[in-house]
Amino acid sequence: MTSGDWKGFIQAIIDNNRQEVEYYLSSEVDLNYAHPEMMTTPLIEAVRFDYFELVVLLLEKGASPTFQSQLGESPLKLAKQNQNNELIKLLKKFK
Repeated sequence: MTSGDWKGFIQAIIDNNRQEVEYYLSSEVDLNYAHPEMMTTPLIEAVRFDYFELVVLLLEKGASPTFQSQLGESPLKLAKQNQNNELIKLLKKFK
């Protein structure tokens, strides 16, 4: 996936656009890749915005709940910061 496509994928996550996210997932993208410019992953962004359904989708497709971005962020750390107990339980389940 090119960097432009990767930015589009992250933007689809931020926009909570499941249809577009599924389109990008169909290209078998590495879900644990942190783009050097954006320094984040799709799962980290889905957790940041508390998008439970997208988090489930990404985890089911193989996103790692323990992967840390270059900024030291992880899905579990963000869920704890957001005090989202539902996401915390989900992420621990996939750990």
